[in-house]
Amino acid sequence: MKWSCTIRARFFDKKKGVYKPLAPQAKGNSKVVTKQKRIVNSPRAAAFVKECKAAAMEHPPKRLLRGDLWFAGNLYYASPLSDLDPGLIWDALEGIVYENDRQIVAASLYKMLDKNDPRAEIFIEER
Repeated sequence: MKWSCTIRARFFDKKKGVYKPLAPQAKGNSKVVTKQKRIVNSPRAAAFVKECKAAAMEHPPKRLLRGDLWFAGNLYYASPLSDLDPGLIWDALEGIVYENDRQIVAASLYKMLDKNDPRAEIFIEER
């Protein structure tokens, strides 16, 4: 069984009062420490995860994908300085597309640049 989705995330820029495109976020660079000394996702990372889940729920697979999975992703960033890291995407799709991201045993990732339309094109297939 196969599943695919395009994720076009947006976040609200409080300073300018408008929604802006949000490029895929790297899991390793997305943590902040709260006043209560808790480590949580940054506002941009949290917005990206929310958008990933919403996109996946719009077109869920007929059933959760089972067994070993192959993941392919074209990740379009607004800047060449962004890290190529699908970790937040994998976490966001748990329970919607597959049971656990540990099912992903092979991945093919491509980092692309698109300043006007950052997005993630995702393809997942049972092996």
